Amino acid sequence: DAAPVISVAPSLPAERLRLSAQRQKMLGRLQQGPATNLQLALIGYRYGARIHELRKAGYEIVITAKNVETGETIYELRGQK
Repeated sequence: DAAPVISVAPSLPAERLRLSAQRQKMLGRLQQGPATNLQLALIGYRYGARIHELRKAGYEIVITAKNVETGETIYELRGQK
């Protein structure tokens, strides 16, 4: 007999802290200079959502290069609005 599967959802405050930490790590990486989508994905799988949140928070993050063949995208922090 298989053991029952118990699903435990993370608490909302813990989830907010995790996301906040990912945003901080991504922001820190972008402050070092341009970053590829692969570099940002290593920080957080949903890096696009984190970039969106940082943009909403007033950070100007732009795509400076995009390679259609390889799928590589380079993001750059230009400043804060």
